[in-house]
Amino acid sequence: MVDRYFAYFMLRFDPDLVKTSEPIMAYPDKAFEDDPAKALRYKQAIRRTLNGNKFTFGSYIAMVKSGEINVTATKEYDGHFLINQETRPRNICNPKGDGFCLLAAVQSYFWKAIKKAEPGFI
Repeated sequence: MVDRYFAYFMLRFDPDLVKTSEPIMAYPDKAFEDDPAKALRYKQAIRRTLNGNKFTFGSYIAMVKSGEINVTATKEYDGHFLINQETRPRNICNPKGDGFCLLAAVQSYFWKAIKKAEPGFI
């Protein structure tokens, strides 16, 4: 199931959109322009992680964002893929502690390419 999706996804993925010359530490200022205190907290956490602050890979906090709908009246499947689905309940897993900030910064390089390859990606 997963192999089929990623094979399809990679046909549309443009790796040239991932390349960036922007340093990882520029992410907090761009992401949190309106909240300098939050940007500073992210920078400090990223520095701690890059400087060897220990955090456990594989240790996550799971959540569903408020306002997400987690039920549907009809379910249509194409193999193991749910299709014609407007609601998108998502179990989001974030690394615990400082690992989250570095991961968010690294992921920011990929969003443009992912959204182009998968227009429905939120």
